[in-house]
Amino acid sequence: MKLTPITGVLPLSDQADSRVLLIAEGFEDRSLAWIRSLPPEILFKRTVIFKNLPIRKSRLSELVQEVKTRSIEIQIVDFDRFDPVVSEYRIESMLAWTLESCIEVVIDISVMSKLLIMMLFVMLRSFPTRVRCIYSEAETYAPTEAEYKTFCLENSNNNPLPSQGVHDVIRTPLLSSSIMQTSPNLIIAFTSFNEQLIRALLSSISPANLLLINGAPPHLKWRRKATQDIHLSIIEEFKVDNQIVNGELERQSSTLDYRESFVLLSDIYRTYSFTRRLVLAPTGSKMQTVACALFKICCPDVHVEYPTPESFYVRGYSGEKVREIHQIEFQNFARDVAEIGFEYGLNGDAVTIS
Repeated sequence: MKLTPITGVLPLSDQADSRVLLIAEGFEDRSLAWIRSLPPEILFKRTVIFKNLPIRKSRLSELVQEVKTRSIEIQIVDFDRFDPVVSEYRIESMLAWTLESCIEVVIDISVMSKLLIMMLFVMLRSFPTRVRCIYSEAETYAPTEAEYKTFCLENSNNNPLPSQGVHDVIRTPLLSSSIMQTSPNLIIAFTSFNEQLIRALLSSISPANLLLINGAPPHLKWRRKATQDIHLSIIEEFKVDNQIVNGELERQSSTLDYRESFVLLSDIYRTYSFTRRLVLAPTGSKMQTVACALFKICCPDVHVEYPTPESFYVRGYSGEKVREIHQIEFQNFARDVAEIGFEYGLNGDAVTIS
């Protein structure tokens, strides 16, 4: 079983009475892009809409109206990013009955919390049929190149960066691991436009090693250097672990093609898992987070910690236009992920391949 590729969205098959949609509210235009691209007919038996807490600007009412024409039932479930342990318990209990008699789960991660993405995929680790992951890619994201250059030159208080500050470094029971606790900690984290996320991790964990993975956007390529530059002081502190080759951080992966991140994480696991306690922080893109979730399923001994941003830059977070809507499809999620784990030499979860 090879890692499933990213493709253009395929038409949904005729299984409305046994299909469940998991989708999150958001303030971006792309939060509605995929659902609006579907015909206004019943396509889902049940839709779960995740409502963000603490409450922030949202287009929830618009999302509900779009879902009403395409789903028999709608359930709105709170997800508290500042208190995710309680949310994790409630969501896991809810999914237990929501997925009864379900043979297909569709997850739109376009504007979903990275921590929620991790939770949902890990909760589905034993799901024996089809899982589709939808991602609406915007043409532009904050900051624009011009905004970033102005911000750097003027050190302006008008901060256009996507997120600011850190509320807390969070761990939940589902994503935690107590294995190798007496071994030195090795953090695996992804660069972003918020350097404070990594700083908070370092303060919370005090690792022996930090392996940074720089994001490599396939279209907005200037961002690769920008996110590396933002983390230069951290790279210098852990320069033995983070080599610069030809001016670029050696360890980098696509922000869109999750397979690159998964392969890189697998390489790190095979190299360090016997001597280090691996702590994974999904601080990169949404698609890099999908890779982290699959990796966590394959390697339950990996411990996940997530530095939650304090606030978000709402205006212009992503552009109005959607470049493309992508899909990842697993025909039998439990079996496919178990096979991927075996193929890449990972521990694998307690899943029987039939």
